[in-house]
Amino acid sequence: NSTSSRAIKSERQLFKDNIVLNHDGNYDFGSTNSYLQYGSTKDKELHSQIWVGEGKVVLPWNLGQYGNLVNTFGARIDYEMLKNDQASAGSQIRGKNLDQTTVALYGENEYFITDDLIFTTGLRYIYSDLFDSEFTPRVYLVYHLNDNIAFKGGVSKGYKTPAAKQLTNGYYNYVNNNAYFGNPDLKPEESINYELGVDFRVFDFAHYSITGFITDFTNQISSEDLTGTQNGINCSNGTVCTRPINLGKTQTKGIEFAFNTKTYNGFSLNSSYTFMDNRYKDGQKNWFGGDRIENLPRHIAMLKLNYERGKFSSYIKTRARLDTIAKAKGGGNRSLPWQKYKPFYIVDLGINYKINKQSSLSFAVQNLFDKNFFDPQVTRWDRANPAGYANRYQDYTEGRSFWLSYKYDF
Repeated sequence: NSTSSRAIKSERQLFKDNIVLNHDGNYDFGSTNSYLQYGSTKDKELHSQIWVGEGKVVLPWNLGQYGNLVNTFGARIDYEMLKNDQASAGSQIRGKNLDQTTVALYGENEYFITDDLIFTTGLRYIYSDLFDSEFTPRVYLVYHLNDNIAFKGGVSKGYKTPAAKQLTNGYYNYVNNNAYFGNPDLKPEESINYELGVDFRVFDFAHYSITGFITDFTNQISSEDLTGTQNGINCSNGTVCTRPINLGKTQTKGIEFAFNTKTYNGFSLNSSYTFMDNRYKDGQKNWFGGDRIENLPRHIAMLKLNYERGKFSSYIKTRARLDTIAKAKGGGNRSLPWQKYKPFYIVDLGINYKINKQSSLSFAVQNLFDKNFFDPQVTRWDRANPAGYANRYQDYTEGRSFWLSYKYDF
């Protein structure tokens, strides 16, 4: 049933499909990998699709006294499409396909100068039918001090195009008094990443690493509030209108710790922790007067316990995101009555049984303890009546869900 004059449904039934076809080949000259992926999410009025195809070849070369070289060459095609027939969609896009095709050609050279020194260079060419093409290079160096310690570091360039729906001239959805507009002037996001780290191996029992990184962004994609009347929508009186924009310059500094053990009596452990400090670098401030970027957590952690015995394997995993500066949903600059979102914790469980060499059966429970991530709080009042709400959690994550999958390799 509809709950508003714009036919926004109180309940929605979505159907999701994901199909992957993969092939690995090993030959005298090297190895190949190719795959096709199709993903679909739809209901009666909304349909989004992705198509991905990728193929690559790996060619090893023995250069004698000059070391060894491994060349990797590949190509990838991505196609995304959104068709929105909902009454809540803007007239500019209702019933039309919003799509984008991107093509990437890439090559990588991994040069083993000695057994202890590895120098890697790579170059990726990215083409979008909506934007200009771009080259993204990377260089990386690894040095093994001994069998237990290795140093690593490198520089890489990143390039991210906006989603097709973000480029429409008008609004592409209207949900719960939030109108989401596109921006045809939106530019791709560019970044340069610097990292330096060290890996340790502890007596063939465990492996841990420490990596520091700095990422400089240009045209980082964010969003802003709109005011007045936009495409027939009055962006006031409880209606929030937002559109994506490009920020000036921002920077992320961080350090990541990872700790993994080998299997002991069937048990093994994987864990990671990342500290990130995200700042505006062009003088922009958040709502609370600081230069920390909103909606990005300062702490991210993961802990996973695995068990394997014969054909049976299982895991239990917990994830956390902490210390996130709040911003109005949709990315606008409206104030919220709290400065930070509530901490996010979730636990997942998975079981896998290998039937034979080609097939396996998996069962997973996401959000094992059925934690509720919806805590609405009043954000503004119209006289004595609530006029707006916001969730104390940054994102709404669905309750306990069950997944059953079958995998067949050929």
